[in-house]
Amino acid sequence: MRTIIMYRKDSDAIGPVRDFLGDFRRLYPDKKIEELDPDSSEGINLMRTYDLTDTPAIISINDDGTLNGEWCGRRLPLLSEVAYYS
Repeated sequence: MRTIIMYRKDSDAIGPVRDFLGDFRRLYPDKKIEELDPDSSEGINLMRTYDLTDTPAIISINDDGTLNGEWCGRRLPLLSEVAYYS
């Protein structure tokens, strides 16, 4: 299973995303969130595959590509929501 957060480092959402990641890693040290640029080749592919239209975007997918959870936009989900699917 993979949990991925896609965001642009030059975006004004960088502060809340960094806070989210820091809190998540502190509260759930056994869980992992991959960071990915949505403009990278993998990021573009994932944004298209899962029909994500805004960033930051967080997805949780199984090894077979099945989507478990997705969150898009500036309103980030609760840490516990993401941890549940991670």
